[in-house]
Amino acid sequence: DSKELYDSKIDELAKIIKTKFPKNYSNVIINPEKYNQLYNEFKNLNKLLNWGHSKVIENLFPIFKPQTVIVDQLSKTPLNIALKNNVANVDFIQMPEAEKYVGVAAASILARNELNKWFNKKNYDGFKILKGASKEVEISAKNIFIKYGKETLEKLVKLHFKTAQKIFEN
Repeated sequence: DSKELYDSKIDELAKIIKTKFPKNYSNVIINPEKYNQLYNEFKNLNKLLNWGHSKVIENLFPIFKPQTVIVDQLSKTPLNIALKNNVANVDFIQMPEAEKYVGVAAASILARNELNKWFNKKNYDGFKILKGASKEVEISAKNIFIKYGKETLEKLVKLHFKTAQKIFEN
């Protein structure tokens, strides 16, 4: 499970996956600014994740034409792509803890690696952005808000999360 690995291990494993399987993956990158736009459109995190998973499958499907697709269960709702005619014969399996399948685990590692790269880039750009929902995260976000303003912070955080809401309330 990628959530149980340190960032350095995620990045190491992602490099191995990308080297050994350079054409076997697709990334749909949703940075906070894009996330906020999509969240405003979907109004629901599961629908947003459904869109992202479906987009990745849509990107890879013409190359591999799998008979079965396994993903983490986001909700009881079928994936958007599962409703399209060109994949009518594909068995879409959504299940909790799907990381037990190597392809799902690898996808999770690649996604976390993209997250790490985004955070590293923002830190390199001079923004001290922290992961999670702690007092330190809140202080860091407040400092960005004070120094750069609301518009900049809106590009760096997920606005519907409680941490961002606390900052805008104060």
